[in-house]
Amino acid sequence: IGNGDIFSADQAIRFQRLDLFSVSMYNKIFILFTLLMTIQWMDVIPGLTRHGFGRGEVSVDVKLTAAFMDQETALRFFAIAMMMAFSLALLVQLQLLPKEHNLKISEEEAALPQIWQGKIAAGVDLRSGNTEKEGFSAHADAKKLQGKTVVVATIDGAYEEEEVEDSDGTTRDEQTVGQVKGAIDIKQRFDWFFLYGRVSADHDDIADLKYRFIESLGLGTYLVDLDTLKLSVEAGVAQVQEKYAGLGSDDYTAWRVAERCDWTPEFADGVSFFEAADFLADFDEFDRHLANGEAGVDIPMFLHLSLTCKGVINYNNMPAPGNDKTDTQLLFQVGYNF
Repeated sequence: IGNGDIFSADQAIRFQRLDLFSVSMYNKIFILFTLLMTIQWMDVIPGLTRHGFGRGEVSVDVKLTAAFMDQETALRFFAIAMMMAFSLALLVQLQLLPKEHNLKISEEEAALPQIWQGKIAAGVDLRSGNTEKEGFSAHADAKKLQGKTVVVATIDGAYEEEEVEDSDGTTRDEQTVGQVKGAIDIKQRFDWFFLYGRVSADHDDIADLKYRFIESLGLGTYLVDLDTLKLSVEAGVAQVQEKYAGLGSDDYTAWRVAERCDWTPEFADGVSFFEAADFLADFDEFDRHLANGEAGVDIPMFLHLSLTCKGVINYNNMPAPGNDKTDTQLLFQVGYNF
């Protein structure tokens, strides 16, 4: 820092992990003892005397005794074997030392209380499909990382005013119609994969959807897991319960696949791009399926504010009678990051 260089947070963590302060004193003493014993056994190898090894009284006495007994060859092989044994033990200890340190650091980091991070946003949306009107939208999300467990909660809402006509075709009043969707997603990460559980609830007056609850479980993995780029895929099973206006409730079991990509390029000064999609299909009736996708960009402005622009598409192969299969949204929202 004194010469003008600035370390990133990732580099600071790497430098911290080079400090082996968490390793027990016993293990450090054992490594020093193993190193000294490796060198000590070199002192009694007869062939190394001319190179300056083994000039102490004990080493000289051992080698003179072996020469007197005509066992120099046996002493050489025994000393080399012991030196190699202690060298191997030293290498093993040196391999385990940073692993022990990183494990203790990870346990300490996992034990630290983690705060929630998220965003609250509001803006306008342009729709097409079951409605062609402009409306207002709101969004809130929160994320918490505790060790290898990730919890994400989201809620989205939108509303617009639509005209109500009497039977004779005259306009009576305007009424508010809206959409609310919330989800909680929990991931438990392991070495190269994660388990996930997800619960979502959806209500959409515009598409005549009274409610839709989806509970899903499955496996996933990160195909790319970098600080600036993350790409994950997941697959599992889901249970769906739904009800449309004028129809009875229904439930079915489906299989689910999903993916998500987040990219924060270093050259973009905090601008992040995101894209996500998921697909559900009935086990018994494949023609009955749901597909959702979104893509957008999040642009930091000033203080904790940011501008989000994204497009959303929802496809329902079996919508309520009289409704379109596809709904699209274009959203512009200003949010506060906390």
